[in-house]
Amino acid sequence: KGVKLDYFVHWKGYPITERTWEPDHHLRNSPSLISTFHRKHPAAPRVIAAAALQFRPYKNFTTTTEKPRLFDWITNRFTDCSVKILGTRI
Repeated sequence: KGVKLDYFVHWKGYPITERTWEPDHHLRNSPSLISTFHRKHPAAPRVIAAAALQFRPYKNFTTTTEKPRLFDWITNRFTDCSVKILGTRI
């Protein structure tokens, strides 16, 4: 809601110095001009209708049936988390 899209408009019959930035809602009567602009400039920002977005339900990919394991850098092996770490060394 807080994002505002403006178009830089050259008004027909007016000099280049009279170009203005217009909010998108001022140009709702010119959909063909807007679609032509976006066809010519596909990378330009545009308003996306919420209906056009297709969301998938959330699925947790981080769950696992394996027990958590820690990697011991001294022995270069994985160990069970139930093993207590007694200290570290450099």
